[in-house]
Amino acid sequence: MENIYFNSSHTYYRTQLGVFIQEHIAPHIAQWELEEHIPKYIWIELMHFINDLKKGTKGKVMKNPGSYFYDVVLIEELAKLNYAGFAASYGICQLAKPYLENYGSEYIKRTYLDQIKNGEFWCSIAITEPSGGSDVAQLKTLALEFDDHFLINGSKTFITNGVYADFYLLAVKIKALDVEHMSLIIVDASSDGITKTKIPKMGWHCSDTATIGFQNVRVPKKNLVGNQGFGFQYLMEHLQNERLYVAVMAVADMDDMYSYTRRTLTSKHHVLNPYQLIELSKVYAEIQVFKNYVYHCCAIFDAGIYAVKECTIAKKSTSEALIKLINKCMDLLQFSSVDEKNEIARKFRDARISTIGGGTSDIMSEILSKIVLDQKAYTQAIS
Repeated sequence: MENIYFNSSHTYYRTQLGVFIQEHIAPHIAQWELEEHIPKYIWIELMHFINDLKKGTKGKVMKNPGSYFYDVVLIEELAKLNYAGFAASYGICQLAKPYLENYGSEYIKRTYLDQIKNGEFWCSIAITEPSGGSDVAQLKTLALEFDDHFLINGSKTFITNGVYADFYLLAVKIKALDVEHMSLIIVDASSDGITKTKIPKMGWHCSDTATIGFQNVRVPKKNLVGNQGFGFQYLMEHLQNERLYVAVMAVADMDDMYSYTRRTLTSKHHVLNPYQLIELSKVYAEIQVFKNYVYHCCAIFDAGIYAVKECTIAKKSTSEALIKLINKCMDLLQFSSVDEKNEIARKFRDARISTIGGGTSDIMSEILSKIVLDQKAYTQAIS
């Protein structure tokens, strides 16, 4: 079925990326995990390499270089590192790009978007607050409006890339705390009045996560993304992208864990017993179902269809299945699976956030209930 979605350009892209990742990232990723910091130079090298590949300067002209399936290929190749924090850190910047591309002024595109594309800038999407994250409409960070600037006060938490980002795509409310006043503003991370506190966390160690405070942070009005008061609509417009990214990551991690478990069992036992054979075949079959459903969702997304139901199902089902699958693989590997040096121990830690980030499973279920039981139709707010 994969041939339906991938062509020779994707295959070439996968091969070249795989070589780059193994030569430039894999030798250092364990150290970055220990240091809880990914150095800036690797983002510059990676983005330049990707840009050269898509432009055809590496020897082959890519077919339809804007296709979402190139992102799928990259996520799948990064999963083979078995350090999900790297893919998460990369993903946040890629998820921020559509906001700047679709709604940003020429100044914003020139100053921030272009720098993301070449890896010179790294960013955070700062939405979640100490009072809650899944209910975006209730955020409390406030921006007061003056003649030529905003003055921002509030705080954000569990922000990926929060410590080392060059700027934040910040969700705020301007003038008043109702949803009609929500806007998106770019805030330089070096601005006066910003405090950053790194959060020690269960997984994703190489990716920094932070609580960020804003105290009378002055931001020029030209950093407003799109129209004032349209922030909530902009966020709702692009949540499907985030959910789909989580789903692709989850399936890629499933694939990686299946391969690792099968390889480890085979090297240890040489001949697998009937129970191991049956359980591994069940795991493989489940992965194929999830993978091809997610590929179907990616194709819909790639076609520009606003597929809330499909992306919500993909995010909920794959993130939950990933945790169950890792538990199954740990059972098959028995005591060796809890060894800190074992890949699956790290995968267990990294995977747990998948049912929370991008919208909790309960929120996904609530959305599905509205679609399926209440016949609610979600339509694009911005055409």
